[in-house]
Parts: sequence; C-alpha cells; structure tokens
Amino acid sequence: TQSTWGRTIHHSVVVVMKFVFALLLLCLLAVLRVSASLTQEQHAENWWRVRTTSHATLAEKAAITVQEANWDIYPFLDHIAAKLKQDDVKCHVCKLIVTKVQGMVRSGITKPKVLAEAVKICLKVSGQPQIVCEGIIAEFAPPVLEIFVARIIDPADTCAWIHACPSPGHPPFDREKWIQDVLNDPRPTPSATPSAPAAVEVVAGGNETGSFLAISDIHVDLLYKEGTNAHCGNPVCCREEDGPGDASYWGDYECDLNLPFFEHFLQTAVTLNPNFVIVSGDIPPHDVWEQTKETQKHTNTVVYQLMKQYFQTTPVYPVLGNHGCFPVDMFEPSWDVWLLENLADLWSSWLPADALATMRKWGYYTMKHSEKIRIVGLNTQYCDMMNFWLILSSDPGNQMEWLRQTLRQAEQNGEKVYIIGHIPVNNIGCLAHFGNMYQALLDRYRDVVAGQFFGHTHQDHFMVNRAVHDRTATGVMFMIPSLTPGGTRDPGFRSYQFDPSSGLIQDYVQYHSSLKAAIDDPKVGPTFQPTYSALQSYGLASMQPSEWDKLSSRLKTDPATFHLYSLHYENRHDPAGCENNAQCKLDRICEASECTFSSYLKCSGDKMDFDIMWNYLLQRLDKHR
Repeated sequence: TQSTWGRTIHHSVVVVMKFVFALLLLCLLAVLRVSASLTQEQHAENWWRVRTTSHATLAEKAAITVQEANWDIYPFLDHIAAKLKQDDVKCHVCKLIVTKVQGMVRSGITKPKVLAEAVKICLKVSGQPQIVCEGIIAEFAPPVLEIFVARIIDPADTCAWIHACPSPGHPPFDREKWIQDVLNDPRPTPSATPSAPAAVEVVAGGNETGSFLAISDIHVDLLYKEGTNAHCGNPVCCREEDGPGDASYWGDYECDLNLPFFEHFLQTAVTLNPNFVIVSGDIPPHDVWEQTKETQKHTNTVVYQLMKQYFQTTPVYPVLGNHGCFPVDMFEPSWDVWLLENLADLWSSWLPADALATMRKWGYYTMKHSEKIRIVGLNTQYCDMMNFWLILSSDPGNQMEWLRQTLRQAEQNGEKVYIIGHIPVNNIGCLAHFGNMYQALLDRYRDVVAGQFFGHTHQDHFMVNRAVHDRTATGVMFMIPSLTPGGTRDPGFRSYQFDPSSGLIQDYVQYHSSLKAAIDDPKVGPTFQPTYSALQSYGLASMQPSEWDKLSSRLKTDPATFHLYSLHYENRHDPAGCENNAQCKLDRICEASECTFSSYLKCSGDKMDFDIMWNYLLQRLDKHR
C-alpha cells in the first residue's frame, strides 16, 4: 500500500525528472550570480580548476556546460558589473544590458547542452527509460527556460542585485492578514421581511431527490491497442510501439483506460438519468514524455464530444487537471491560451457566457445550476507544487480572492455552492499557502459550501475541513476514485443524491467494474455494480461534516471501521498491507482528519516539508555528479 507521498508519485510519474530539470537551471543561476562578482582572471582560474578536478559539484559542472556552449555570460556580466560600479552608469543602461542577456538566452544557443545534461541526470535519478527522459526533458525545455529568463535574469531584480538600480521593493503578500480578513468578512443582515421559501425543483424522472454523477481521472489512451505488450517498462504500455502481448480488448491494469471501456461507461452512466455530471479533471493519458499540444487537444475533443453525444440534455461541469496541461503540471494563463481556448470551446454548450469568459482567461469559473445551487470550478494548477510557473506568481489568476467574492455573493443570494477541483488541498502536491487560504474560506463560509468534489489521488477517501483557530469540522472534501484502472484498482465512479430545494448532499453510492471479469469474459464485457452507500456502509446519521468528523475519529479507535474504509480506499482489494503497517495506517487516518498538508505532517509524524524534500533532491543529484 502506498503512502500519501507514494500515491502522488504514482500518477505524476515524472516528478523527479521535473525537479532534475528545474534544479539544473537553478544550479546555473547559483553559479551565474556568484560569477558575476568575479574578475575575469578569477573566473578563468575557477574554470580551469573545475575542468581539471573530478570532485567538482554539479553546479560547477553545470557552469562549465554553459561556458562550453559559448554563452559568454560570465565574462560579459563581470565586465558589466565592474563598469557599473566604476562609472556609475544609470539604472536604465543596466536594464538594457540585462535585457540583451535575456535575448541571448532566449536565442536557444544554450539549449542543446542544458538538455543533454538534464537527460543524463534524469537517467541516473529516475530509473526511467531513455526515451522517457529525452521526451519529458524536451517538453519542459521551453517553459522552464522561459521561467529562468523571466525571473532569474529579470532586469529589475538583477540590476538591483548589483546595486545599479534601487530595489524593486515588491512587498510580499501578507497571507496571514488575508486569512484574518476572510474570517472577519461581514455576514449578511437578515431581511426584515423573510423571503418565501424556494419551490422544490422538479428533477428528471419526477423524483423529489436529485442525483449527479462524479467522475475523475479518466486518462483515456486513444493509442491503446488490443494484443500489445502491457508490461513494456514505460509509464504507459499497451501501444503498438510496445510490441505484441496480451493486452485485452477491454483494457489492462497496467495501462490507461481505453476508448471501448470509456464508451461502455458512458452507456451505463446515461441510464442513471442524473441531473448533471461533474468531471474532476485529468482526461489525457500518462504518456507525458511524448505528448504535444495537438495530442492533448485531440484527446480532450474525443472525450468531451463523446460525453456530449451521450449526455445530450444533461449539463456537465468539468475542471482542469494536472495531466490536462502540456507539459504535465505546467500551467500559466498567457502561455496556455491554446489549452484554455480548447477547453472553453468544448465546454461552451454547458457553461454560460460569463463562466466561459473567466475560463478562457484564468481557467476557473462559476455558474448557477439552479436557483439554489451554484457550481464553482477551481483551477488547482494554481496550487500544483510541480507547476514551476508559480515561481513567477503564486496566484496569477487571483483565484483565492475571486473565490472569496464568489462565496460572499452566494451567501447574500441564499445559494449553496458545490466546489469542483482536482488536487486536494491537503495533498503534498498542493502548495501549503493555497491550502491554508482555502481552509480559511471554508471556515468563514461553512454554511454556504455544501459539497467539495476533488480527484487526483485515484483512490476513494475523504478529508474533514477544520476551523482555523480550533478543530471544529467546517466541511468535508470527497476524493473521487479514478475511472482509469491502475495496479489493482478497478474503474469506478460515483452517484451523489442531493436535495434540490436545500442543495444539501444526502448520500452517495460508489460504483465499480471488475476489469478482471471483463478480461476473463470479453463477450460479456464490463458491468458496473454499486459497491456501497456512504450512509449505510459507515453508519452515518447524515452527510454533515460532523458525521464525517466522527468517522475520522472511529478510524483511529475501531479496527473494523478502518478495515472497511481501507477496503473502499483500495477499491475492494485486500487492504491488509496498510492495516499491518503502522505508518501507513497513521498516514491514512491523518489524511482523513487533517485539512492542510502542514497539519497532516504533524499528525503523521512525517518530517517531509518542502525544504527537506528540496535538500533531499539536491543531495540525490550530488551523489550522481
């Protein structure tokens, strides 16, 4: 059984490779800034020392790689630094010169050498095949180099650093003050004349209770081919390039979901007659080393067009996942206009004009499903720890403030809000400040948010939101298990029951389909069966946060409850591996009971904060120098 860290790595198979690439560039930065203060003679002496010793650090060797690529940056900056200090050249001249350096780097002169070194380190550290390392490094080159140029060789910052210009003086954003301001947001004044209660919405099928489907992490592989090798050694197999093998018509546990299985799922889902469908992200497969913008757009188009074909009159509310980006995890609005336009066009029959406007600009949206229920589609790429664009801006779309204003308006309107996202806020993949700000919003607007539906982990679990200043349960976040198979997990989806007049969630039923049964009897094919009801299985009195808080406590004290939860968590497969592992059991309990990654670390006794992980990766790189 995987830990939280292991689960994150499982479905982001190139985390180490991305860190390798980023670290290589950061090493160049370190040497660049040191070198800028050296004389030409000192630089030449250091160059010779590094070239003639076998014990040079990775950063030093990276610097030599730059030299051999004929950047001429170090002597150039040495000369500039000296001239600026001696002649008191004006600030604007410095900025012009640094802008020239930016142009040199953008010209691509250095790219082949940098990529070659990055591939070598990737092979040593990640254990992935060469084709995977070469592909992922090549994909990450344009955005990472752009980030390197934009932030690290920034004219204002660089010229301030060598004292040619005053400090830009960008004041850091005070998140703690923002959180306190959120908690103090004024509450609406009760109306002197109570408004009439909203009429009960008439739902499809004539029932008093509505239902909606929740699916996540579809990962459809359009290149899946029956009869190919399912054990090829790459992160994704079952393709023609992998050679002959035993991949079945309906799929394989070692491969991503294929198109026949996905269409069979749609045929089943439409018979449940839902009021609407939410999709918590991740449409493309895990072939991250050979993706392109065109393959991403093509997969999106095929999947969403099929959904339109089957859900002809049923609204679908999707969000972006980390694998929807190209390269994987990397998202920045101005860089990814192609992606936002592609998704907005595909979602245009489901989202109104004002929702499409923010979707096209920032990748998030809000809209009313009914008079009582408002949908909020978050873009959790603004919390993705592996999104290096966040080096330039921690919240480029100002999403947290937008969410605050959206919740405030919903409160004034008497609406209930369903929040859809991809990466859970207490997951190691989500930056801590995002999670802390999100929890403050859930604290203040706990009576407004009626449901939270996320994915990313591929597993079936929940997380209790807690108040900022005490441990009062303020909400519950549901993680929807993946539709794609993996390891021993079968494809699954979920059906929620809700009260249309109040917007409150009443229950959910989890469905699964045994892939093994479909493989063993391909003529019968997949059949989706209800696995459990949340209320019945866990003995909950309601779906309120307080009941899920009680369940999180029972996980600690009642072995039978933990066994049942782990059975669901692993999608009906043997949970004994975690039950017999004290740390795994503690991790799973803390994952349910703690709403931020920092509180999860404290609960589980784990020491893995960002700085420690960063230092660990640096040490790993240094061992392979």
